[in-house]
Amino acid sequence: MGINEIIMYIMMFFMLIAAVDRILSQFGGSARFLGKFGKSIEGAGGQFEE
Repeated sequence: MGINEIIMYIMMFFMLIAAVDRILSQFGGSARFLGKFGKSIEGAGGQFEE
């Protein structure tokens, strides 16, 4: 596995977190569902917005 594949998987992982955050924010925010972990990713989806 090359470095390019590793970087690609990391980017996909962060995009997945952002997508989940965007979905949960429709229902009152990540923190309500995931507790402490949710607080750390809350707003992560916003950084991919233009």
